[in-house]
Amino acid sequence: MAARQVTDENGQALALNPFARRALARFGRVEYRLGTGGFLQRRARIDIVLPPLVNGLQRSNGLVFRWRGLDGALDGQLGPGQRQPIWSGTITAPLTPLAIDLELELELDALGPWNGGAFGIEPGFELVTLP
Repeated sequence: MAARQVTDENGQALALNPFARRALARFGRVEYRLGTGGFLQRRARIDIVLPPLVNGLQRSNGLVFRWRGLDGALDGQLGPGQRQPIWSGTITAPLTPLAIDLELELELDALGPWNGGAFGIEPGFELVTLP
């Protein structure tokens, strides 16, 4: 999904600043629906996980995936190769919806050779059952 807005470190449109050091991409509300039917009536925690390697990124500490939880999801942030709890509770339906207000911060000098095209990362989710 494309970002709704991409700005530099000063809040100006990234495309207008050829000397920008950072890009802040705001996606707004993003909804995920996770298949949790095999865990009905069980207590669980759902973690959001980023892959350790991101195509085009030369150093993992140059990227921060940050969100504000909506509709019961937890707030958090993480970088490539990290995991963070995003929800905890009892699974009550075969699909568990998670909604977040998402933004991505990228240090532009962390990118490898790049032609100005699309850059992205797709999170994964892992469910951990709780006692």
